[in-house]
Amino acid sequence: MAAANVLSDQDTVVFECRQEPGGHASSFNIAGFTFDEGPHVSFTPHQRIRDFLARSVEQHFFEHPTFADNYYHGITLKHPVQTNLRNLDPEAITECIVDFIRAQYEDRREIHTYQDWCYKQLGRALSERFTRLYTRKYWTRELEHLTTEWVSQRIYAPKLEEVIEGALGQAKGQHYYMSTFRYPARGGFQSFTRLLEHRARIRCGMQVATVDLLHHKLTFANGMTECFEKLISTLPLPELVSILSDAPPAVVEAASRLACTSHLLVSVGVKRPHISDAYWTYFYDEDVPFSRVSFPSKFTPHAAPEGHSSLQAEIVHSRYRPLTAPENAAEQAVDSLLKCGVLRSREEIAVVDVRDIQYANVLFDFERTPNLDIVRRYLSGQGVESCGRFGDWEYLWTDQSILSGERAANAVRTSLGLTALTFDAPSLPVEKA
Repeated sequence: MAAANVLSDQDTVVFECRQEPGGHASSFNIAGFTFDEGPHVSFTPHQRIRDFLARSVEQHFFEHPTFADNYYHGITLKHPVQTNLRNLDPEAITECIVDFIRAQYEDRREIHTYQDWCYKQLGRALSERFTRLYTRKYWTRELEHLTTEWVSQRIYAPKLEEVIEGALGQAKGQHYYMSTFRYPARGGFQSFTRLLEHRARIRCGMQVATVDLLHHKLTFANGMTECFEKLISTLPLPELVSILSDAPPAVVEAASRLACTSHLLVSVGVKRPHISDAYWTYFYDEDVPFSRVSFPSKFTPHAAPEGHSSLQAEIVHSRYRPLTAPENAAEQAVDSLLKCGVLRSREEIAVVDVRDIQYANVLFDFERTPNLDIVRRYLSGQGVESCGRFGDWEYLWTDQSILSGERAANAVRTSLGLTALTFDAPSLPVEKA
């Protein structure tokens, strides 16, 4: 939609396979409860995107100070764990601090894997007690099977004094990758994208079946066809390559090696007004199926009927960790929510919704970079621009996805001899190629 905004002075159409636009940023309503496709909040540092999203909801949003916590064997720890060890038993705290000091002053390893990074930045004890367990649940891989390309500012590497402060008392400062976040007052996260949607020409229910790059033609699942001059794709790269009519076998093979996770979302409406002080909680225990639970009714009170609240549990799966008995996922999730004390009884459940969200997170394993390069080179050579989390095959947040669409559209504008524009321009000039 951002790309279409940039190209609104051209004959540009967005073909959307769903019946409504929004993709992973979309929201849904069940019996008066509003949920998103997994927890979505806005914490963008880009001022023009902040302003644009605020205008999309006519300034009707909530801004919250970030507070997340962790559930670990019946203990609650503030997030991130590495600077909030206080509630652990003394032996575990000692082990984590001693190993952290050893890592800082004795570990001379070169960093090749995520395990190397964790051992060097956090120490062995923290890495094995916490990071490995969560990585296994959320990324479905082991530490040593992942690269560090995605880590960046997402995982906090603490200083020794911060680890000690958080072990002895209350940690000072905010060590999460966001200090505050915004969320629309009504309509779920999708409301933040309404202006993008309104300024784009979108045809819904148009699932692409084949892409003929030689003849510049799209064929849809409903039998319709459309011709194009320039093509921008936000399809997941494996899906895009699989429907190209004449992709070379090497490109098809490379695309098939790109891996990602999927999230089975269990959304629950609850018959009481308050569940948790945290906005979301991370779960490390291996006998708990979900890795994270968010609380949408804390983002905005309008996400649930009066006197009610809501939660959403994420059960992550992939080719490396397939779901076992998915038909029992809701029951298993509810059992664990009761065991962990998130829910008090089954009688307080107002509604349960289960849906499997494909293509949740890109996996940064060692297959990604070489195979992504092969696919990108081929698409670029064919004049295809790809963008978005799964078109770029990157760990993009919403603001980064919007800017990715802007970049792809301006690449098209350059190829047409047009001046570059921004997705949020107040009024776009009509400039014909």
